[in-house]
Amino acid sequence: MSKKVLNYLGKKNRYQYSELDKILSFYLGGNFSRFLLDNNALNIEFSPIIKRNRNSLTVLFDYYNLSLKAEFTEDGYKYTKYEVNSTVYKRELSSESGSYNLGFNIIILLENIIESLKSEPSLNKDIVPVIKPKVEHKQTPVVKAVLITIVPFIIFVIMATSLFNVTGAPNVFMNTFMTVLLMPLSFIILIIIVIAASRKK
Repeated sequence: MSKKVLNYLGKKNRYQYSELDKILSFYLGGNFSRFLLDNNALNIEFSPIIKRNRNSLTVLFDYYNLSLKAEFTEDGYKYTKYEVNSTVYKRELSSESGSYNLGFNIIILLENIIESLKSEPSLNKDIVPVIKPKVEHKQTPVVKAVLITIVPFIIFVIMATSLFNVTGAPNVFMNTFMTVLLMPLSFIILIIIVIAASRKK
């Protein structure tokens, strides 16, 4: 997803940045994450969305026994504080929203958010949140190798079966024809699939 943000921002000059664009740039450069980590935040998650007229950035993190969700859109921001009583239950404490006024600064907003967490009566610094493992959804080299080996064969079998059903029992010439025609076609289809998948990353 960071690649989409990079491509999106790369099409603009900095003087064209909206306030949300500046926040996305702050996130992309790693400054957002560093600020939160320097202020004892854990389990930080970023979810940027880059769509036509629907760009946004959602940020989740834990702060001792509290949790916070912040949403940034083109129109403004909103953040909600929760008290985490268990791994499955969160009690909403408060919610704040605002617009990007003249002179808006994301660092000042984050400092205010951290201060509001520090002054929250429900805060208990004796409780340390469980660090959630990061789950990677990338394919391993072994999986990729298996897919590259099996997918063309499956495509070939499906296409060959379809032709067999249409033409009936094929003779030697038909067997040769099908092999020469379908195998390259199967690999072409595979290449298209691989290219399409790589562009989504």
